[in-house]
Amino acid sequence: MSSPSTGTDSCTTAAQRAARVPLGSTNDNEVKAMLTACASYSEFSKAMKAHPDILGVSSVTDAEVLVVAQMLCDANPAGDVCAEVR
Repeated sequence: MSSPSTGTDSCTTAAQRAARVPLGSTNDNEVKAMLTACASYSEFSKAMKAHPDILGVSSVTDAEVLVVAQMLCDANPAGDVCAEVR
């Protein structure tokens, strides 16, 4: 019996999708999808830290995650993540 998708599952899946985009290619749409897939800013932050390759780096700080979330939410204010960042 399969369980319904939780925010964490969909957030993790969205982060993995964004991380799989090859370096040199744009993963903007995949990262934007994380705004609605993640149920909270905390969940978004954990996913970004678990998959820093989303940004093409080996690690990200809390401050960097916040800046990324703010930039994304300025252009795409949907989802619970943006509600918390504002």
